[in-house]
Amino acid sequence: MNTLKRAAETNEAKLSALSSTAQGAYATKRWSEMFQKTLNEKDNQLLEQGFVIKRFLEDMRVKDKEVNELRVTKSRLERTLNEYSVAAAAQQRQLFVMSASNAELSESAELMTVQLKELSAQVERTERDKNGLNRRLVDKEDVISRVQLNLQQVEKLNTELGRSAAPPTNSK
Repeated sequence: MNTLKRAAETNEAKLSALSSTAQGAYATKRWSEMFQKTLNEKDNQLLEQGFVIKRFLEDMRVKDKEVNELRVTKSRLERTLNEYSVAAAAQQRQLFVMSASNAELSESAELMTVQLKELSAQVERTERDKNGLNRRLVDKEDVISRVQLNLQQVEKLNTELGRSAAPPTNSK
């Protein structure tokens, strides 16, 4: 921001120096065109950053949806795992009658545990991604705020320069 301020002050000094010459009007017009071009470029940057933020927000919504779906799936798997664990305990009491069923339930429980671990890892990764997107969003919002403040300052400076560069009116 200090760099922009210094650049504006330097440009203002150059403009004042040029305004006192015969070519001052042309230089003022040229500077004004360059300034307008810079403003347009900054506007385009703001628009582009706005689109990036929209994309990040949409990505966050998608990630949120995925996290919620994974949580529901995880909850179902946990309930199923608990149900299988209860069934496995009952099967162990009747081991001499149902040893084959118990082996299948144990295998299913192990498979569910593996799936649950994989889902838990996926939920953690998704949460990390979401947190990263949140941090990036905050960073982009900070950048936009700074750019908007700089733009307002440049517009104010342009307005002030426009007033100071305007020829005085003669009233008779």
